[in-house]
Amino acid sequence: MMLQPETWIGKPLPIAEYIDADLSSGDWTILLHRHDCPEFQEAVPRYEDLAYQRNIAIVEMPPYNSELVADGPALHARLPDDREWFVQTPVEIQLDDGIVVNASTELPVITLDGKM
Repeated sequence: MMLQPETWIGKPLPIAEYIDADLSSGDWTILLHRHDCPEFQEAVPRYEDLAYQRNIAIVEMPPYNSELVADGPALHARLPDDREWFVQTPVEIQLDDGIVVNASTELPVITLDGKM
């Protein structure tokens, strides 16, 4: 399945039904990633820290890393491995009550105090 997050702005999150978590209400920042992405590995501590201040969901795409340990307050979820997912990762997606308000492969610079 080819994903084009930049076309989702203003629409309901089209992959919501596939994510094994409910992100349909409230404000969410989603980090969509592959476990072997170096940018993701660098960004995770910042997103985990930011999860103390806002709703963060870190969503892994297959193939999964069975050794990945969720050691912070962020919600960890996955897309199913019953299909192939094609997208440049990592992707940050901002949701407001299930509606995409922003999507970008350019991750913002987040400091450890949660400021952008």
